[in-house]
Amino acid sequence: MRARFLSLLLVPACLSSPDGVAKSWPPPLATVDVAAIVTGDLDGDGTSDAVILVAGTAATGAGAYFVKGGTDLVASSDAPIKSFTSYRAIADVGEQASGTFTTIGGTPAAIFAYEANNQLQMTAFEKAELTIAGDHATALPLASGQLVAVRPIAFPGSNIRLAVISGDDVHHADLSNFASTAFAVNPMPAANLGAWHEPQVVTSFASGADQVAAVASRMSIDTSTIPTKPPEQGGMFTWSNVRTGAAWIGQTAADLGTGREAVIGFAPGAGGAGQLCAIDPSTAGAGACVATMIMAPSDVAVLAGKIDTDAMTDVAIVQGGSSGAIVQFAPNPVLSGSTLGGPTLLPAKATPITNARAALYSNGVLLVGKDGATACVGLMIGAVGACK
Repeated sequence: MRARFLSLLLVPACLSSPDGVAKSWPPPLATVDVAAIVTGDLDGDGTSDAVILVAGTAATGAGAYFVKGGTDLVASSDAPIKSFTSYRAIADVGEQASGTFTTIGGTPAAIFAYEANNQLQMTAFEKAELTIAGDHATALPLASGQLVAVRPIAFPGSNIRLAVISGDDVHHADLSNFASTAFAVNPMPAANLGAWHEPQVVTSFASGADQVAAVASRMSIDTSTIPTKPPEQGGMFTWSNVRTGAAWIGQTAADLGTGREAVIGFAPGAGGAGQLCAIDPSTAGAGACVATMIMAPSDVAVLAGKIDTDAMTDVAIVQGGSSGAIVQFAPNPVLSGSTLGGPTLLPAKATPITNARAALYSNGVLLVGKDGATACVGLMIGAVGACK
């Protein structure tokens, strides 16, 4: 860790003026190449913050930037992010990256998984100072253009672990060990010890006394009871297919009224608008879909969470790309068998943010372009509006 973060004490001085003027966003002396964004209350003051991961090298401003909610980040502004509070330089960050907001030992943390020197690196940051709570070279190879994803999932015994996707590899790791040198990623091998094919999200659900993992790939979903013993004691994943069919991209997982997480994705249209689709991974089938206004065949992310002021899960579909970002909300979708009911999709909202990274924030979607430009698209009850 020492070598990777050796420049910490030197670089911040280059990104702010010596007289203590607040650091502006985008950083004026950095080459901004935004790779990922995570939102959550990192400093524990009751207001959600943002942590932005910038690709490149420490000499070009690569690293993590803490953006304090309500101070650096005012969601109702036309350009919500005006400044950053602190910066933690990283020696090498690739553009393939993903992040998640969680807790490590009860302390809020932003965890990023990203490419560094052609392998997957994982780093956790805590508090406004971006204290490093673990930094690990996983030795997992990562080729150019391959997907990176990381999120917490439940394992047997109320054990929360990190599910990690690196290209066509799926692993899991003990979240409670993240700050320890004992931290290790463990394989979740595909059926017959084969390879996964474009995995996108991992979730899990309870089934009687068992906990079942679900790996959602671009064109399939497979489930297996999570073994409670290590492989050397006979504990093995045994996979069964529950979906094979049309390609779903930008997948995520969230509870859509079933009491367990559904897999949610975007099915691109054949020359037209695509569909928002979901499936309960505990039941085999094709899934349920509704039409959207999103036309893109790729570069789409699906976000899910409590966005507006009611208590139900909402879904946002975000189309990125070099022409600007488009956001369409599906409020309160409810999955029941082969029907995705409830959502009346709202009109899509176009923004000028190019090559956007997106995260839920306040009552909407916070967009941060690869060049650092920002916008926020809000969801009111039954309408698209301003973020608060």
